[in-house]
Amino acid sequence: MEMDSGAVTSTMWLAASILVAAYALIFTEVIHRTLAAVIGAVAMVLVGMIGGFYSEAAAVAAIDANTMFLLMGMMTLVVLLKPTGGFEYLAIRLAKLAKGSPVRLLIYLSTAVTIISLFLDNVTTVLVFAPLTVVIARLLGINPVPYLMAEALLSDTGGVATLVGDPPNVMIGSAAGIDFNRFLFHMGPIILVAWAATLCLLLFLFRKELAHKIDEVLDLDESKVLKDLRGLFAVCFAIAVVIILFFIHHRFHLFPGYVAWIGVAVALALVRPDPDEFLREIDWSVLLFFAGLFIIANFTASVTTRLTLQQIQGAINGPQDLPGKIVVTVAGSTADEWLTDQQISHRTVANVEDAYAQLDVGNVHAVVYDYPVLRYYALTHGNGRVHVVGAPFNEEDYGIAFGSGSPLREEINRALLQLREDGTYDSLYARWFGDE
Repeated sequence: MEMDSGAVTSTMWLAASILVAAYALIFTEVIHRTLAAVIGAVAMVLVGMIGGFYSEAAAVAAIDANTMFLLMGMMTLVVLLKPTGGFEYLAIRLAKLAKGSPVRLLIYLSTAVTIISLFLDNVTTVLVFAPLTVVIARLLGINPVPYLMAEALLSDTGGVATLVGDPPNVMIGSAAGIDFNRFLFHMGPIILVAWAATLCLLLFLFRKELAHKIDEVLDLDESKVLKDLRGLFAVCFAIAVVIILFFIHHRFHLFPGYVAWIGVAVALALVRPDPDEFLREIDWSVLLFFAGLFIIANFTASVTTRLTLQQIQGAINGPQDLPGKIVVTVAGSTADEWLTDQQISHRTVANVEDAYAQLDVGNVHAVVYDYPVLRYYALTHGNGRVHVVGAPFNEEDYGIAFGSGSPLREEINRALLQLREDGTYDSLYARWFGDE
């Protein structure tokens, strides 16, 4: 009553080749990374379906909705904030607060970008601040490079500190079930040290550029860049609601993705923008990239798990090889009882279909269950992907019961004997369970 996965097929090697090609295209950017991710994901799923080791359902399940909704929600809030002039106002105010000190200007700008990046998309934040920094630097007659470098590096460094600061953080937190506070508690102190060290290094590397006091006066009225004060307050209120909920979302069992959309709903209700206009500003290519990346990552895990487990599973030839392996069976079955009696560690599932699914995605090394049931699955749905190893090791007899004195008993006994003698039984067995 044991089943383990079969050898790695040629289609799996083909899929692995597509996987390597997709990653190469993403990293080299010979074509846009979004195109590479989508094309690679579609090709991998197709090959996986042909080879019978990956499915459309697995691909759809691989796209983490929590991560996608969180990314889109925070992107939407940034898009709604941009036309208000809030970013421009903040940049000009910080430049004036520096009072002619290049060091203070660098610290103020990079700190502001970092704080915003803790909760909003850091890429979008830098893209908004970078042009403003260049304009301010030109007006002040200074080199913008140190400030741009500081904003880019420190924004990226700071974004790693929170669950929502960087897309990979969102993916990790969603997959591992880590809430906002726990992520910040573990990552915050480390990132604070790294952030301070990076700032000191930047101040040292650009010490010549930052050595001279700024003589020019920034003659800009920050109040005039505010294009929509009501919209600015509305979106900032929505972002504040989101930030507060991030700190307590685990107490109410709310997903971070849903929390982000609570903020989006509040902002939309207060601002009431034209949907066509703000939807055009959302970076859909990033969302498509991550959707493809989710499938690629899940496919990678599936293929590499199979390649790794091939060696382990090849050593399973009978019950004596089960200790130390990851085994699954149906809860309450005789197989469950037998494994417990033999003190073999194992998992249980509600039905044998769930056990097949566990084996199919490479989460377990073997399924232990009724021999005929496994034989049938190996012959049909699992053909070419799984095989039954060893002989039945806990045989049980089954019979057909009749009432006392039933005339059917003799008739059925003769019919069964006839099936044995004329070869019908062997033919039926081979059809449903395969040849021994």
